Amino acid sequence: MQRSFTYKRNLKLLLFLALFLLYTALAGIHLFLPPLFALLYGIYSQAIKKSNTLMIIFVLICLLFLEAQHSFIFLSTLFYFVLLSKIFMPKIEKNLSCKNCKLFVMVVAVYVGYLLFATILSTVFMLETPSWSYYIIYYILIEFFIVSIL
Repeated sequence: MQRSFTYKRNLKLLLFLALFLLYTALAGIHLFLPPLFALLYGIYSQAIKKSNTLMIIFVLICLLFLEAQHSFIFLSTLFYFVLLSKIFMPKIEKNLSCKNCKLFVMVVAVYVGYLLFATILSTVFMLETPSWSYYIIYYILIEFFIVSIL
């Protein structure tokens, strides 16, 4: 008897979520693995365009785990993604016509912009400022290649 799953998309998302959580835990141990922050933004922006609520919840869970792993301020990454998708990226998409240029600017905006955003938040809330590292350049380059492949 042949069985068909009616919830294949949900099962696929659950599998991706489990793999991402495992990858994030490994990336916290090994610094050469990028945190896939820009990839999450790309998934988030596609989910917003398609109004896919389940995918937005998936990204939110991944962002919460990423925040806990890297000691970011609670829900700051989601707030930054909303600001980035509503204010900054529409201007970039309007002014740049090269697809790879848009992707590179998006990856740089996600990493460098979030560090600036986290620095401003930590100053406002009188918390410890996040540290800048040369790993960010490595992460930008690696994630640009990952995002451009996908």
